[in-house]
Amino acid sequence: MAHAERSLLSIGISEDLSKVLSPESNRVFRNALREAISLRNSHLGTEHILLGLVEDENVGKFLKGEERSIDSFRKSIRFTYGQGDTLVDISALHLTPRAENVINFALEEFKGEGAQALTPMHLLIGLLREREGKAIGILLNFGIMPEQLLEKLREVREEQA
Repeated sequence: MAHAERSLLSIGISEDLSKVLSPESNRVFRNALREAISLRNSHLGTEHILLGLVEDENVGKFLKGEERSIDSFRKSIRFTYGQGDTLVDISALHLTPRAENVINFALEEFKGEGAQALTPMHLLIGLLREREGKAIGILLNFGIMPEQLLEKLREVREEQA
């Protein structure tokens, strides 16, 4: 079992879920873990998943637009929610309930679509459907309206079908 997969299992992502994640979604979670550790957080929350998605080359463009960068998202999270005081070991990280909701919503999208793998697009839609997490606050701070973005993503998916 690869180190990244062990890391995902250790934070509460089930083995069944890890088997259906696309390589890109695995990368989103690895990046989210890295961001949580960088922020010295003992949890992996919606804000970390958001950062992982911003770094994805396909769905990141929906979040960044032309004027936002990964660094602007990081700065916004640090400014709004702060940073922990002590270094955190990856084995101490756990999923927040809202991050679990994001994953469950993403799984619903994945299953409803009958897709081969759970992609970052599924994760982004799951993130937008979880209306109360820290990630939504960050998006709103940037003037990104979750409902409008969700509608745009659904239109893009219909065009691709």
